[in-house]
Amino acid sequence: QTIKDKLKIYIIDDCSTDDYTDILKSFKEELNITYEKLSENVGPGVARQYILDKTTSPYICFLDADDLLYYPETLEEQYKALEDGHELAVSYVLNERDNTKVFNGNDLHAKMFTRDFINEYNIKFPPPRVHEDNVFMSLTIIYCPYTCFIEEIGYLYCNNNESITSVPDDIEFERLKIENLMREMNRNNDIPAQRFLQKYL
Repeated sequence: QTIKDKLKIYIIDDCSTDDYTDILKSFKEELNITYEKLSENVGPGVARQYILDKTTSPYICFLDADDLLYYPETLEEQYKALEDGHELAVSYVLNERDNTKVFNGNDLHAKMFTRDFINEYNIKFPPPRVHEDNVFMSLTIIYCPYTCFIEEIGYLYCNNNESITSVPDDIEFERLKIENLMREMNRNNDIPAQRFLQKYL
């Protein structure tokens, strides 16, 4: 990436069995990388929230381990948009499977957020292992961030058949957890959560 001098990269290892030592060493001189291996497997939502709570960077973006940033200026263009006063920058996502490009509003792909916006509205990831990004983004959209849409492909979504989100039984079980979570928020008269609940279920 063209702004690698401004990047702080956090790799959160959710108890994988892979050894990343050699890969990390190869980028040590080039990039500011912090690697942490969690003591137990907690799922992507908890892992993402862990690093959000632990860091203070003013701008935040997420990259799944099996996806790619599409071109070298992706983060630079998003960074410039936030520096200009936007609270969210969104680029196109290219789907590897069918070669289609979309502005995907319901997940984390190809997006950069300001921490101030996330903190102001206390937007957090829920613990279930699937759809946690849908909850985070839907709550983000409810609070209407000042958004910059960048007319470039910024993210390559790679279809991974071994991903947990590709296992139907696990997906449905975790979806029930999300539904119960949002119903609980609904009972507590959380109006934004009520609006989200109507959209999500």
